[in-house]
Amino acid sequence: MRLRRAEEIEAAIAHPPTGLSAALICGPDSGLVSERADALAAAIARDPNNPFDVARVGDGLSGVDSDLLEHELTSLSLMGGRRLVRLRFRPDAPAATDRAAAALERHLGEAFNPDAFLLIETGHLRSGSGLLRLAEASKQCLAIVCWEQDAGEIVRLIRQRLAEDGLRISPEALDALAVRLPQDRALAQRELERLILFFGPGLPRPISEPELDSFWGAESDVSLSQAALAAFGGRLEAALAALRKAERAGEGGVAALRALGMHLLRLRRVGALSRAGADAKAALRSGGVFWKDEADFRRQLRAWTGPGLDRAQAELLTADRQCKRPGAVDHLIAQRVTLAIAARARRLGL
Repeated sequence: MRLRRAEEIEAAIAHPPTGLSAALICGPDSGLVSERADALAAAIARDPNNPFDVARVGDGLSGVDSDLLEHELTSLSLMGGRRLVRLRFRPDAPAATDRAAAALERHLGEAFNPDAFLLIETGHLRSGSGLLRLAEASKQCLAIVCWEQDAGEIVRLIRQRLAEDGLRISPEALDALAVRLPQDRALAQRELERLILFFGPGLPRPISEPELDSFWGAESDVSLSQAALAAFGGRLEAALAALRKAERAGEGGVAALRALGMHLLRLRRVGALSRAGADAKAALRSGGVFWKDEADFRRQLRAWTGPGLDRAQAELLTADRQCKRPGAVDHLIAQRVTLAIAARARRLGL
């Protein structure tokens, strides 16, 4: 069954209807998809992090392993609670939606463990998708599409997140911040977390628009964004220069890796929206691409395809783990990964 109004969605997630055995949460706002999926998982499973009750299939990057999915749906909970199977996949992966639809249809027909709950998380599905139609037609399955936030939702998110840390914001600064924040909920949340760290929780006065300008203009943050843009654009010297500038301002390797990861996420997101038929300008704005960087970003979109981004993301995750080891020289690790990405970008013709 398809839920459309935010109030209905929130109520169903907090208190899943009786007889529900599956849910499909999808849409272009990947951050909201993850947030709602996590909330529903917490309502279904006694402990959503317990591997004996919860099985995770897929990493959100690859396709659907039908054999593994069926095995997990057939298995019983080892702790006696309701079994939750979370399937994450990229909708443009080969045959992924067809395999997910086939598994969902069999699960709704009680071919597997009838006490299992199948939670499917993916990106934007076209209106004619068989998976989406199947979820919408069944009373045993929730179908929730997470569209990008409109201006009112972004304003509510800002106020709510700042209030949690005792921060207020002036009307002028609120308007300016709402315009600058990306529409993707996950990206917007990360920017708000940086904002809270910048001003510190419990600021005794509302954040003003000039103070907000100082946040956007923080030199180290700008340098790291420039380093990521330069790296994925194949400009080795510029990337290293921006990294060193950020290091002098006190930023370490972990922050540099985070900036690279954010840029990679933007490439994925804007590329997915473009392939789904979104207007080029709207897709770039949704990804939070600065207008001065749009031409460079478009060139990178044409060169960096799925396999290249998958490889770069795996390298970033490995580097992040290396940085957290005792005695790690994090800025050197970040430099090495940055150079590797820039060298690969050059080989791609950038």
